[in-house]
Amino acid sequence: MRRFFSHTPPVVGEETVIVGQQARHIARVLRLKAGEDVMVLSGDGREYLARIRKVDPGEVIVDILSRHLSGADSPIELTVSLGFLKEKKMDDLVRQLTELGMTRFQPVFARRSVSKPDPKRMTSRVKRWETIAQESIKQCRRGLVPDIRPAVTFADALSLAESDDLKILFYEDEIPGTPLPEKPDKGGDGILKITILLGPEGGFAEAEVSAARSAGFSICSLGPRILKAETAVVAACTLVQYAYGDMGVSRGQKSESRGQE
Repeated sequence: MRRFFSHTPPVVGEETVIVGQQARHIARVLRLKAGEDVMVLSGDGREYLARIRKVDPGEVIVDILSRHLSGADSPIELTVSLGFLKEKKMDDLVRQLTELGMTRFQPVFARRSVSKPDPKRMTSRVKRWETIAQESIKQCRRGLVPDIRPAVTFADALSLAESDDLKILFYEDEIPGTPLPEKPDKGGDGILKITILLGPEGGFAEAEVSAARSAGFSICSLGPRILKAETAVVAACTLVQYAYGDMGVSRGQKSESRGQE
């Protein structure tokens, strides 16, 4: 079923409006008609079954029929803290990491980051990444739009992860085969909060790794091969989702933390 974002907050039993490029796409490309059903997203993990009432290239009016939680969002709250890469690489990674179930994207100005945009440029990049993330959740059938944050210093990235249940820094010089930390028992419906921290193109400086270790991060390896930074972050996210999340869950099977409302 086609998925779109609503211009106004969806409420079951009321109408809502789809505007802009999405409305034009519905009217001129998909040629959907009144009476057809679509899925409307609010971006907070909820999905709304809706029926089209009126189609116009400027706006599409739909009636909200029912609401439920997305079955494709990860049961863990995963923050990806990434040493700032060249910006085109970051665009591609936001898309890929959204597909892999990332909850939060935290760029980090590490010591060896080559690209360090000024605040104005950073604001425009965050807006672009938010757009990319929104488009990605429609494709991968998620309901929750990742929280895209502006870049912070390495020290601030460590502080932001202070209260998380698991904190893992992946380091190319760590001994291969170092196991991931054991999954803590949250009990009940408690959501596991995890931060993974990966370096820029030149990797982390030894002082940064030492600081992370002192801040309670587990230092882990991604194996004996040296991976490109953009490969490493996708591999790390996949590994963490498999170890602690839902990468081993069949499509359509509800996770324990996310089900019907």
